[in-house]
Amino acid sequence: MTQFDEIDQLLKEADAFIAGGQPEQMVNAAEATLGFSFPHTFREYLLRWGNLSFDGIEYYGLTRNDDFENARVPNCVWYTLQKRAQIGLPEQFLVFQNINDAEFVCFDLGRKSDAAECSVVVWDNEELCISQRLDVTFIDYLREELKEYIHEL
Repeated sequence: MTQFDEIDQLLKEADAFIAGGQPEQMVNAAEATLGFSFPHTFREYLLRWGNLSFDGIEYYGLTRNDDFENARVPNCVWYTLQKRAQIGLPEQFLVFQNINDAEFVCFDLGRKSDAAECSVVVWDNEELCISQRLDVTFIDYLREELKEYIHEL
């Protein structure tokens, strides 16, 4: 079983909302809009599931709207662009989770490993700085979040 198959199983157990995978050309357009290539596991997330939510928490990805600058529906590109303009979020960060507007979980797209993965950081929206650097890939982060949620059920 691959790590993505494991996530599929966990999503079923969590009764998660899955927006639906997005086409390769939309993922490419999203990367071009932000000026960075996405980590491998996040690209796969976008292609397979698009956008997820469970336990009242949304894991931003892509929705069916490719007007990234005016989407108004939270997707990773629109939300990241908004936060760059509103609070000066550093250009190399991509927000994929908003925790009560106090913290944003992001990729540091400027720091890729040999496996084409990025550091996951937690941005403190009150102090306007990185509060944590997590030593996990996106797919590991998502898997742990799902496991924790299912364990609480």
